[in-house]
Amino acid sequence: MVDISQLNDAGQLRELMKNARRLGDDRSYWAAFKQVCEVQARAHREPLEKDLHRMLAGYEELLAAQHGRRVAATRTRQKLANKGVETPTALLSQPPRLTLRTNLLSRCRHFRLEPLRRHRG
Repeated sequence: MVDISQLNDAGQLRELMKNARRLGDDRSYWAAFKQVCEVQARAHREPLEKDLHRMLAGYEELLAAQHGRRVAATRTRQKLANKGVETPTALLSQPPRLTLRTNLLSRCRHFRLEPLRRHRG
């Protein structure tokens, strides 16, 4: 058995997720999902930035699962690049703007929006 928490390759983790889904192994699927999000966020040091990138990676993974292909959160990433961490975080933490993101993320018990709301200004 592979220790999922030790894997650092997002491609391998996605393949593991695909196999776990095929075999009906929910525990392995969500462990690999969580690890993909951790791997994507590792490059960032600030807690707020790390939380945002972890959530963004999870959002993109859920979009990929929903659409059957890789889907990037382009507008959110663009706003992050142009305005910095505070603006996307403020937008994500406002209840009226959370509809699609909340619906997708609420399906995944590993994500909580509290870390983002905690940093809201």
